[in-house]
Amino acid sequence: MSSEKGSPIPLQRYSFTLPPEIIEKVDQITKKLNMNRSMIVREALTQWLSNFEPHIQKEKQGLAVITYIYNHHDNRVISELLKIQHDQENIINFTTHIHLTHTTCFEIVVCRGKYKEIFKLANNIRKIKGLRSFSVNFAVEQ
Repeated sequence: MSSEKGSPIPLQRYSFTLPPEIIEKVDQITKKLNMNRSMIVREALTQWLSNFEPHIQKEKQGLAVITYIYNHHDNRVISELLKIQHDQENIINFTTHIHLTHTTCFEIVVCRGKYKEIFKLANNIRKIKGLRSFSVNFAVEQ
């Protein structure tokens, strides 16, 4: 085991084989963000794991942020969103509605609960016809 400077926990060294174009992009970003390759890989893997661990541990508690864009003049979309949100109010901590244009809105839904309940909410929102984009990001509670 090795320890990176300033790291409060012992770290292990791994070796990865990546295409040169990825390494070049990583190096460009690390310089701009004043980070090193290890920090970038650690952050990327932590994000990747947080999005897949909920699929394995559905009974565990967790957090998620659901985002989507839609046309607010589409009453069917609004009606479905409101019904779904009210049906799952026990896990929704808050929602934020942002007007992007006269017709386009962006919403953020922050949830906390069992992963299986968050999956249900996210999948119900994802299925709504008329959404222009959809994203769900999980955060694992330690």
